[in-house]
Amino acid sequence: MKQRRCPVCQAMQPPSAACRRCRADLSLVLAVLIPREQSLVAGRLAIQADDYAQAEAHLDSARKLGDDGEVRRLLAVVAVARGDFPAALAHHRAAMTLG
Repeated sequence: MKQRRCPVCQAMQPPSAACRRCRADLSLVLAVLIPREQSLVAGRLAIQADDYAQAEAHLDSARKLGDDGEVRRLLAVVAVARGDFPAALAHHRAAMTLG
């Protein structure tokens, strides 16, 4: 899991239950980030297995927990693989906006 900013003091923070700088409790943040990361991994594995329905389900779960460019780029890949080019374009545009 990549580093994130602490929502309290904005320090770059590796995933842990408390911020290294301000000691804020980050356990609730981790309660969302860990299942989101698991959904992203499952989505990538489903893409590799050409199981696009399963990939889309996992990626939608990840998007509900935190919508960002990474999720949208993977959803665009799934949409292209399924031949849904309008959805792929929409996900691509969202990815460009979200970063």
